[in-house]
Amino acid sequence: MSRLSQLGGLARDVLLELSSKSDSKGLVFHHIPKCAGSSVNKAIMKAYPSWRYRRIPARETLRAVRMLDFGDVSGGALDSHHQAWAEVMKCRMRLLSIFLAQGTRALVGHVGYSPLIHDQFAETHSFATVLRDPVDRFRSHYLYSSRSKSYDHVEVDLDSEGIREVGLVWGSIQTRFLAGYGSHNMPIEKAVDLAKQAVESLDVVGFQDDIPGFLRDVGSEIGSKLSVHTVNTSSKAEKEKSIPAFQELRPLIEEYCAPDIEVYLHALKVRKGR
Repeated sequence: MSRLSQLGGLARDVLLELSSKSDSKGLVFHHIPKCAGSSVNKAIMKAYPSWRYRRIPARETLRAVRMLDFGDVSGGALDSHHQAWAEVMKCRMRLLSIFLAQGTRALVGHVGYSPLIHDQFAETHSFATVLRDPVDRFRSHYLYSSRSKSYDHVEVDLDSEGIREVGLVWGSIQTRFLAGYGSHNMPIEKAVDLAKQAVESLDVVGFQDDIPGFLRDVGSEIGSKLSVHTVNTSSKAEKEKSIPAFQELRPLIEEYCAPDIEVYLHALKVRKGR
């Protein structure tokens, strides 16, 4: 019997992590909501020792900003245009910078892209994200938020009035995340330009319809194999139930998704040559 097999489970896991994972290059995964990020996160967690990994928490950062900046501790969902969202994104980006400076190797979370942070840590970390067809992402966001029983539940009817209520925010989420710091307060045209620059600057940009390919590219970047077995999706029955309404509303959704569509098409051209 080998010495490795004689070790207890925890000690064996630690030894394996030290021997096979510690040499991986660091990784920052900018998890844009409803872009297969939860599945990618699971793959990242397996590629790094647990003590070298941090998740920038969505719920806790939102709660802290609401309490400290707005005196709002009700815990209910924010209005789509609430100024707190801009402050939340700033808070998460500051945490990203702090954790990287502390030596964290793998960082994931709903955090925007920053070329300044990227430049500062380019030698030690790769920066990556996954994009999704904007209309599909919008639909997934609606289905998730309407059924969520947590802080991110939004009560919005699936009609033109409901789409208008959330459209300005949900239709440009990918653009705002890529444009990064201050993007919630800048003209959308400027945010689109910054998002396109981010698409060109990020080390890896993947697409929701090819997560295995994205993980292969990330693995090549960090020097460690990543694998994923499942990709979270809305149930088939739930999707089928909503299809007629979404088909009818698609022109309006596309109107609100125009910024994300422009950025997404640019990403396909730059990253896939389409």
